[in-house]
Amino acid sequence: MNYRVLLLGLCAWSSLSVLGQESRVEDIRIGGFVGGRIHTCIEQRVKSQDVEHLVEPFRHRGETSLWQSEFFGKWLLGAISSYEYCKDSALLEQIKTGVRSFMQTQTPEGYIGNYSPEARLTNWDIWGRKYSALALVAYYRLTGDKAALQTAMHSVDYLMKQLHEQHIDIARTGNYFGMASCSILEPVVYLYDITRERRYLDFAKSIVA
Repeated sequence: MNYRVLLLGLCAWSSLSVLGQESRVEDIRIGGFVGGRIHTCIEQRVKSQDVEHLVEPFRHRGETSLWQSEFFGKWLLGAISSYEYCKDSALLEQIKTGVRSFMQTQTPEGYIGNYSPEARLTNWDIWGRKYSALALVAYYRLTGDKAALQTAMHSVDYLMKQLHEQHIDIARTGNYFGMASCSILEPVVYLYDITRERRYLDFAKSIVA
């Protein structure tokens, strides 16, 4: 059985009730089996997450090789998408509380991550910073909170400073021949789109060069 076709069919069937009506995309809710699974995922996975548990590694900065620093950003991106779908005020408050706690872990120079100073720019460090910046930009777009945008900018600015001062090619850092590190390109492009700051455009060009 082609499960992809089946899933698409279920989605289409669940959405029949809105056909012929004037609806905004953000107002559409999926019913039936698929809608039930979405609701269960939001309630029992997204909202049940202990967000402080995800933030905690950022307070210690002793990692040298692993990837815990991707977890908060991934959760936040999923939580924001879930909120945009369900408009649950309790979830929004959970998101806001988590972001406030997360932003407090940023060091004065701009680092948000869990790697020790001597291990930064290696393994999954930049990969984790990518998810943090992506999530903060998504939160800024959701709420307009300029503190989140400034935190993301400060983080990327610090990365740019590190690479420049240490004369390091980002494509030679991290895992998978630099692909993990170079994925920082996504939030860098978003920051340029939002701010029009030339330094982000230049950094983006240097990543793909």
